[in-house]
Amino acid sequence: MPYYDDESKVKRPTDFIKLEDGDVIILQSNVYTIATHFLNDIKRSVLCGGDGCYFCQNGNQMRYEYYYHGLVNGKKCIIRMPASVFYQISNQEKFIQKKDKKLDKRDFDWGISKEGSGLNTKYTVTKGDRIKRVDDSVFEANKKSLINIVSKYEKRLEEKALEIVAQDSQEDSE
Repeated sequence: MPYYDDESKVKRPTDFIKLEDGDVIILQSNVYTIATHFLNDIKRSVLCGGDGCYFCQNGNQMRYEYYYHGLVNGKKCIIRMPASVFYQISNQEKFIQKKDKKLDKRDFDWGISKEGSGLNTKYTVTKGDRIKRVDDSVFEANKKSLINIVSKYEKRLEEKALEIVAQDSQEDSE
């Protein structure tokens, strides 16, 4: 374990890579999405319960989180992709497919520019070079890995949501 003079630089361990300014990403799976609520008072996300969701009913905005198996700056990882990045890449993919329907977002690398922080973060995506996509066996292995890792995270979000609902119900009955 490394030694830190500045403890504010210690980050919580995570299975996912967040995108930073200057990153180059390559997508090597399809997307896995999770519907969540970010709870400002505890600075954590919880899973959205769908129809009749406690958090939706209490005015917490639902959002989607987007995950891919891929490479960030050449490092194999699970990418947690901001919605704005996901939609920018998806919109550019539409133009790519107008020229060649066989190509998609996994046939290119993507440059990420990031400005600001927190709720004021703005991302810009630039289509990079055409790349050789992974073969089907690697794509399938990445799919299984992505589902395994992100579904475990999704379960933790669900457990946290149930814990909060139980706490709130207990407080309401007191």
